[in-house]
Amino acid sequence: MKVPSDMQGRSLVALLRGESPPDWRTSMYYRYYHDPGHHNTRAHYGVRTETHKLIYFWKKDQWECYDLIKDRESCTISTTILSTPASSPT
Repeated sequence: MKVPSDMQGRSLVALLRGESPPDWRTSMYYRYYHDPGHHNTRAHYGVRTETHKLIYFWKKDQWECYDLIKDRESCTISTTILSTPASSPT
């Protein structure tokens, strides 16, 4: 089936077959709107890669970053990443 020109995105068929297209995205942005929602999760923005998850809770002005290699269950906030100010001299 030809994809209509006004449609965005790509087919997930390859992923459902267990294939990884070589040009597939390696990160994803998302926004969770419900506050607090069914799981008592606050509204936030997030960026997820295979190795890290960065979350910003805009109502609390709070950041969380998780190292998914060391902590697959996202239980421990990575203070190493969060405690390094961007404006500090190198």
